[in-house]
Amino acid sequence: MRTFAACLFLTSSLAGNTLMDGSAPPDAEARAAAARLDAALTRALAAQQSMELAMEQKSSRPPVTPTTIPPVADDATFLRRLSVDLLGRLPTSTELKAFLTDAKPDKRERVISSFQAQSAAADLRFLRMADALRVKDEVMGTSQQPYIDWLRRSFREDRPLPKILTDLLTAEGSLAQNPATGFILRDSGCAQVTSTESVRAFLGESVHCAGCHDDPFGDTTQRVYLELAACFAVTRLAESPPAKAPVFKPLIPGAKPVGRKTEPAPKSPAALPHLDEMDAASARKTFPYLQLGPVPLSTVFPRHYLYRDGKPGDVVTPALTYFEKDESLLLPRPAALHPAADPKKIRRRLAQWFTQDNRERMDSMSALRVWSWMFGTPALPKAEAARLNEGSSTPATPQEVQRQLSCASPSSASILMQKWMRADQGGFVTALRQEFQRCDHQIGRFQSVIALTQAYQREAIPPAGREGTLLEGFLPAPIIRRLPAEVVWDKFISCLPVAGQTDGRVPAAQLPQVLPPAHPLRILGRGSREWADESLPALSHGVARLMIASPIVEEASAADSALIASARSAAAPEAQVEQLFLDTLGRTPLEYERETSLARLRESPATALPDLAWALLNTREFLFQH
Repeated sequence: MRTFAACLFLTSSLAGNTLMDGSAPPDAEARAAAARLDAALTRALAAQQSMELAMEQKSSRPPVTPTTIPPVADDATFLRRLSVDLLGRLPTSTELKAFLTDAKPDKRERVISSFQAQSAAADLRFLRMADALRVKDEVMGTSQQPYIDWLRRSFREDRPLPKILTDLLTAEGSLAQNPATGFILRDSGCAQVTSTESVRAFLGESVHCAGCHDDPFGDTTQRVYLELAACFAVTRLAESPPAKAPVFKPLIPGAKPVGRKTEPAPKSPAALPHLDEMDAASARKTFPYLQLGPVPLSTVFPRHYLYRDGKPGDVVTPALTYFEKDESLLLPRPAALHPAADPKKIRRRLAQWFTQDNRERMDSMSALRVWSWMFGTPALPKAEAARLNEGSSTPATPQEVQRQLSCASPSSASILMQKWMRADQGGFVTALRQEFQRCDHQIGRFQSVIALTQAYQREAIPPAGREGTLLEGFLPAPIIRRLPAEVVWDKFISCLPVAGQTDGRVPAAQLPQVLPPAHPLRILGRGSREWADESLPALSHGVARLMIASPIVEEASAADSALIASARSAAAPEAQVEQLFLDTLGRTPLEYERETSLARLRESPATALPDLAWALLNTREFLFQH
């Protein structure tokens, strides 16, 4: 354990590319879009404030303090925030020095364009969407690398999200022929899981309860659930490559063979077994290349189906349902859509149902996802969290709620997204959706618009707020939140000496998509990819143990680390301290921090810098984004 008194820094704060060379600032259209979002957020905050005041008058709640608009964040804080949100890493000291010394008034606009043009921005978009798509490395022993590479290219090109989803839902063939088939292959042919998680990720609707019984707190029945799953089940895995026809050689060279050519009868895809009914060894033997093929009407009612509108064993006809905007249960439900029986037409109709029939819902969900990436997702009120976390007074995040979905907590089902989309929060969800549509559904362009808003460039605010605040509403600035797991991990890797970069100690982009539970990235918050949007960089005892006693943190701050070498490259002790602060916290030290550090350097010149580096890595300011 380090002997240096790190508490001085633990309580101090809450919480090499050339920068902007040749970068053009965003165009007038992007700036106008950012101004529209700022105006819509101002109206939404006013509406939210009026609602809080009305609730205060009707109850015994404490007086409501008017929403305070934070001031603009300083340049160092803004650059660190932008680098984390757009590039998935902390800024380098070179980037910080260049940005802080730039006196041009449009430097923030130019750095947004510069960061968005880097390949790291596309890699981060892939990583975030891979969490929503639940991408994993292999299925039944077959590598998903072609699918992963295809997704990386799609987000590198910033393709419109509906086009990507259409390709994923309509793909057929093998991974080698069409890498987009990896989306349907992901759940090994289990259409119910694929349909449930796809609806959750892209439409913000939870239908998982209906997998066992009619949802007593929603409109989804078990029949509706099975009909929707049947739309995904119209494709199953087929044998690939097909058996080759025999080759006939004539007796005379150049002569044409005569007689009737015999070929083995192709096996009907409908006669093939389903992958979800087989063990892994049998599946690899039967489906060595995991090729999708059409199998119409392959879903049946389960043995435990107890409702009168179907019998166990009967074939389920694929159908697409409607999700109501209105929360009233008195409105009549429209009739379900029954696509044509042709499996290819069913899948095309399914893609149209996601990207056109439910366009508003899908665009709202996508825009809210990107907004939460850059502003943080507000926690649920403590009273709501107490019911979900057995009396805990810690606010619960929507991701934690999703993990605890059950019939015992009906209000937890997509609480935040449903409230945002249905109540529209003073029209702000509509404004977000419209700007996402104006960006042609391109995630990269939309991120740039959000980064240009005045709200994004303000000082961050604490997530908990005061008791009684409607924390599920929108807030006037980003929330102070944990750094993403990959940002912390990559910082450690960059600090390790060359000899320590072994045994999988490589940047997060080079690691497998799914990691074992004991891996530091999993401890820091990366999910298992079994649920959509599962990654949650929360605080835990495991994170505390990792930061204080993990070998990788010790090595990152050791005397032979790159972090210490960078500090020692400066001659004067004052410059060494300043370089260390820039490399870890992204800012220069405050006066009392400088004096404390210099005093330690005078006392123990040999160990002071490693001790100081370890202390800075363990500050809340390093681990939090604000």
